[in-house]
Amino acid sequence: ELAVLVHKQTYDILVNGKVMQPDIPLQYVGGGVALTTWFSSVAFDNVYVIPVVPSFAESDSTAGAAMVTNTPEISSAISPAIPAMPAGGVARSNFGKVTADMTETKVLSAATTALNGFFSEKFPDKADQTRWITSSGEWRFEAGALVQQKPDGYDHNILTVGQFSKFTLRTTFRHRQGSGGGVIFNLPDPTTKSNSHLVRYFEDDGLVWGYFDAKGVFVGQGHSPVAAPGDQPHTLQVSVDGATYLVMLDNQLVAKNIPLLSKQGHIGLTASQSIVAFESVDVTALAPVQK
Repeated sequence: ELAVLVHKQTYDILVNGKVMQPDIPLQYVGGGVALTTWFSSVAFDNVYVIPVVPSFAESDSTAGAAMVTNTPEISSAISPAIPAMPAGGVARSNFGKVTADMTETKVLSAATTALNGFFSEKFPDKADQTRWITSSGEWRFEAGALVQQKPDGYDHNILTVGQFSKFTLRTTFRHRQGSGGGVIFNLPDPTTKSNSHLVRYFEDDGLVWGYFDAKGVFVGQGHSPVAAPGDQPHTLQVSVDGATYLVMLDNQLVAKNIPLLSKQGHIGLTASQSIVAFESVDVTALAPVQK
């Protein structure tokens, strides 16, 4: 995946979401965009052009949410929301990925995911199970869900193979029994939950967040009363900026500016005293900021 972030006077080159060359001086400002090849035959799967996020110093009107939300209360420590696409804004593809009947919101969302995506799983019939490491519990891949089936016990975790830093983790899941589903993240070592962070439903109709210390003992950082999850789908989101993180549930801000113990690591799904079906998992980079 190749991306170019064009700023006012410079541009950055990214490969697979990582900046390979920053702050290259622009010789020309404005103009068209195109695809090119050099002595090769290349199939381009998709093309997106989206606006880069202005910095807070340049525009207070964009201050607000993490990349995938519009909540205006989130700390500026987390990247601001991508602004609405301007009239005449470009987000086009000649390959059927973005069609004329898609709204601007859908186009921007698709482009953002493509440009900033680290990891995405919707659990099709033949999900790639090699992307996951089972730590504990009884996990089963179904068509449309990854299910933790053991109803008793705590901290049944399944983790991604890769590690991440400065990201937004978003998962949609529903409880089939009990109330204990959530996420675990920034695990330095996939063989132990020590020095990692956890956010999950708690048995007393609340949402709890905190970390496991070096001995694997959970240390709470906060708790918020929420309605029992029942058997309906819920979406839990954690945005991590390297120093703090925030928590959102069903697109509502729950907590922000929570200190990080572990700065990066594996991310995963967790269930305690419950059977939980996770229907989707997305890990995206925090939105780039306009220089």
